[in-house]
Amino acid sequence: MHFLQNNTQVAVKPPLKPRTGTPGFFTESGVDNRPSIPGQDWFNACIAEFQGALAANGVAFDPEKFDHLTKLLAGNGSQFAPYRADREYATGETCTTVDATTGMLKIHQMYDGPNKTCIGKDPDDPLNRREGWPDYPKPFIWIEYTGKAPGETVWWGGADLPSFALQEMNQTVSAEFYWRLALARPELVSGGDINLLDASGRFVRAADGTAYIAGQTHEDGIREISGSMNSIVNQNGLGTGSFETIVNSSLNVPSGSSSWKDTTTNFKASDSTNVTTQVMPVGLIENKGVII
Repeated sequence: MHFLQNNTQVAVKPPLKPRTGTPGFFTESGVDNRPSIPGQDWFNACIAEFQGALAANGVAFDPEKFDHLTKLLAGNGSQFAPYRADREYATGETCTTVDATTGMLKIHQMYDGPNKTCIGKDPDDPLNRREGWPDYPKPFIWIEYTGKAPGETVWWGGADLPSFALQEMNQTVSAEFYWRLALARPELVSGGDINLLDASGRFVRAADGTAYIAGQTHEDGIREISGSMNSIVNQNGLGTGSFETIVNSSLNVPSGSSSWKDTTTNFKASDSTNVTTQVMPVGLIENKGVII
């Protein structure tokens, strides 16, 4: 209900009169067939209820407009409602806008935090988003809503990860700026920094808690290859790299020559490179990142 404004109003709400009877409803034929009389307290209560609801939900009152309830119902604690410049948004709350080019609905989430609020910050303005934010390392205001948890892995086949994700490539970033990621992955935080893992060029395997522990890196390797052959040569030390020459005994072969040796030549790949017990598959290369 609007305030009264016809030169019969008072500036301060009068004190409540004593209440009589039990709570009830209006009638046109009450005691002595008389209609109910609302009185100042009832009208003032309606005004107070209406104005209090608007104030609590950030809806500015304008006596020249009659859309306050519409705005109130559209934004009263409901998420994914259309963005309103006069609504106060808290950390984690969402709103929607429509892409002017495609007509698609865009969902935004208030990123700034923890425990922050904003009002009048357009989520479509790049200056309020990560890609155009001018006040690093303070957290930006709006981020694209994905429904994914901060710290969750995301794979992206394009050249650049979207703005809601950060590529893992052994870099150090601000824990203040990426505060949600810092809370989700505290093991990566040191001082005021987040030290991201080096995922570039690596295969990812599911952790099993024993041979494969989350966060570990296993270095490059090939399957073990080994073999051997016997020969008779006239010199020592032919084996190099993965080959090893073992002299078994001295033989006078051919006759009259004592320089010929009976040898075994072994081949073992692990003597010169890392090996693994599993086959490394051919891979499709994509960007690996984490939700911020």
